[in-house]
Amino acid sequence: MNGNTDVKYLSVMDKIYRVTDVQWQQSILEAEATNLSFADVLQEELSDILCFEDFTVRLINRSCTVDAQAHTCAPYDLPAAR
Repeated sequence: MNGNTDVKYLSVMDKIYRVTDVQWQQSILEAEATNLSFADVLQEELSDILCFEDFTVRLINRSCTVDAQAHTCAPYDLPAAR
């Protein structure tokens, strides 16, 4: 992490998620899908998912929710729930 505790957006491959919750002590981050492009978001408000490799990350899409450890996930190839 870059020391910024005010994370607003998360990039996952070519998609932008709006961060809805970060629990720093528990290392949990939750974000929901947006229709934003990279041009719509200020660079300083955007963090790559790789910055959260030690976090449990929950990505919420329009039709489903996926829970996964960020450091164990290949893009678009998420492991089965444990």
